[in-house]
Amino acid sequence: EEREYVSFESDLMQLWDEETLVQTLVRKLLTMVDENAGFAMPKISPRDAVSIFYSKKRQHFPMEFYVRRLVEYMDCSTSAYLLALVYMKRIIQSEEKLVINELSVHRLLITALVLAVKFLDDHVFSNEFYSKVGGLANVREINQLEAGFLNIMKFQLAVDADEFLAFQK
Repeated sequence: EEREYVSFESDLMQLWDEETLVQTLVRKLLTMVDENAGFAMPKISPRDAVSIFYSKKRQHFPMEFYVRRLVEYMDCSTSAYLLALVYMKRIIQSEEKLVINELSVHRLLITALVLAVKFLDDHVFSNEFYSKVGGLANVREINQLEAGFLNIMKFQLAVDADEFLAFQK
């Protein structure tokens, strides 16, 4: 069976302006966080591979501020943001100790977005740049997040058309 792959912006996404993109991302991310609000945090030791995705404390800035910062500085395609959401859904389905909550959403988003940009876009910045934009301590941290994400996802970054378009709606 031959699978159809989506490689670039669909007609609908080309119509999104920056504000629509920001508001759509914020709404989807907060929905993901809210879906897990009632669940207890999984028991994770510092030795668990997923521990790198959890911040020690809740971020003090609103999600909208973070998303606006990413949209302003990442200089990537709209498809990359959508693909990042697909990756975030995939990784939590692949790892039971990983949930999208207030402690993980920022780190998962920047990691998924960096991977999506590297997979889709022609213009890519350095990991040092991405670590600064994402508010991480240093480049080593984004490197660890990226490697951990790829390992959990078994390096499967290709997304078929149906999976991609389901997130667009």
